Amino acid sequence: MDYTHNGQSLVLGGGNGMLIRHSLMANALPFKARVLPPVALTDSSAVLAGVLRVQNCIVDSLNYEYGPVSRPGYGQTVMAGLVPWYGSDSVQATIRSGLQPTTTYRVRMRFVHNGVRYYSTDTTFTTPAREVQPEPALTAFPNPTTGYLRVVAPGGRAAAHIELFTLQGALTREATGSGVDLTGLPSGMYLLRVSLGEQVYRRRIMKQ
Repeated sequence: MDYTHNGQSLVLGGGNGMLIRHSLMANALPFKARVLPPVALTDSSAVLAGVLRVQNCIVDSLNYEYGPVSRPGYGQTVMAGLVPWYGSDSVQATIRSGLQPTTTYRVRMRFVHNGVRYYSTDTTFTTPAREVQPEPALTAFPNPTTGYLRVVAPGGRAAAHIELFTLQGALTREATGSGVDLTGLPSGMYLLRVSLGEQVYRRRIMKQ
């Protein structure tokens, strides 16, 4: 077999005729593993990564355990697997959903060999804040206009307080609803002010 330690060799028989070699080193751990920073991370999901160095055994199962550091223990488990194209010793697992934004989690790898559980050291990662989608902008059209100016509020809210000012600040038109009529006003540039509750929008409007 040419596998020796201090001139000795031990060969163990495994299932289905498999031969498993085992060194005679005292207190040798069956693996070395560490968790790496996630390769992808959002406010609710993550792709966990790690490195596994198998020395003298076959790992029967491989999982990541994780949970918020604010609570004891781990609580959640996700199955992991080797990723050959990242190197034969790379380990990944995907948490598709369920993470909370701006939360720090502890994570470790768990291995089972011959019915015995082994663990990597703990590490942590923090999810980012939930992305806030920008509110759609207010639309005022046609611009330029020859008369009626239609105002479409974000989210389909049509009832708005509409004010039209000259560039010098004089109020020339005021309306409540979904538009304002500029008929009869001199041609030129005006300032539109639309109020929706506490939100205020301003636009420059050209009257032809």
